[in-house]
Amino acid sequence: RDLHSFPTRRSSDLVIANTGFVKLIDFGISRAASARPLAETGMLRRRLAYVAPEYATGKLDARSDLFSLGVIGHELIANQPLFAGSGNELRRVREMPIPPLARSGTVPHALQDVIMTALERDPDRRWQTAADMRSALAEVARGMSIHIGPPQIASWVAWAFSQRARPEGPTPLLVVPEIGRAHV
Repeated sequence: RDLHSFPTRRSSDLVIANTGFVKLIDFGISRAASARPLAETGMLRRRLAYVAPEYATGKLDARSDLFSLGVIGHELIANQPLFAGSGNELRRVREMPIPPLARSGTVPHALQDVIMTALERDPDRRWQTAADMRSALAEVARGMSIHIGPPQIASWVAWAFSQRARPEGPTPLLVVPEIGRAHV
């Protein structure tokens, strides 16, 4: 069945189907050039916090999406925005030092390496394919004895939609003792 036929939860540009499949979808930058209201509302500015540094030169390829995925990974683990702020997100993406993820040794170095490789500003130093990054993440998961696939994600989606809003903060996506909580 088509992904759109399933009830989904949309968070930025990640779509999580109730079947447990996760899709990284269009970041909307290609539409933004012709969408004046998008820029006027600030949507384009917020999205710039997720584009690869080469966006300004117009030399985008598949590795640009891996940079965006690295931003999302960093934000999930750090539980805070990486480049978003009160203006000039593209400059932050190009120049801001990227803070390490290791907090008191709670983030395994192998996981940090995968994410920081995705966040390399030079596309030639970044993961060259999504398959390369996926393999590296699978190796990290194996090393931590973690298996997260569609059944586990589907279970989490069912749980998340069964919860009422709670005042204590964001719902954890997963809890791994070695890492901590990753939030949606």
